Amino acid sequence: MAAVDVLHPLDGDRRWLAEPGPFPHLARLVDLPPLTAQAAFDAVRSARARGPQSQRWTVPAGEGRLELTGAGPVPSPPRPCYWSYREVPGKIRSERWHLALPVRLLLLPWSTTRTAVAIELRRRPWLYAAENLYLHAGHEALRVLAPELEAWALAETRKLDSWLDTLVTGAADQAGGD
Repeated sequence: MAAVDVLHPLDGDRRWLAEPGPFPHLARLVDLPPLTAQAAFDAVRSARARGPQSQRWTVPAGEGRLELTGAGPVPSPPRPCYWSYREVPGKIRSERWHLALPVRLLLLPWSTTRTAVAIELRRRPWLYAAENLYLHAGHEALRVLAPELEAWALAETRKLDSWLDTLVTGAADQAGGD
């Protein structure tokens, strides 16, 4: 695992290895409209579940793993506002770090044609090693999940196109046979 440099703004941007830096909200954009992204999220979650009825699922995250529990549907807010489509609690675990980091996996609105998949900490860790694990494992988990969501949507679109082609071809064959 590569070290992440933490710059301290009050000390001439000198590198500190013990003082924790800011904890970003990690996100990756996917080229899927919101409804498609929600369906893709649900399908990927089902595919990664430990069994047909299991609420637990895992995403590889470099030297660690993202362990999640639940499907993550979020009830609609009472009035229009920025609200996540899916929110799943979980933990980042690693063989190299004995403590689990509590996180949340989110599916968020971005625009009418794009959605964001994100990870954020539920609690700030107090050791630099935990920060390093969060940054690397979080980015790796998003690097795995984002293409899976897009691949599912592409596969479903191809199935739909194929089905529509058979309808058109079948209708043309019937019109030609009449």
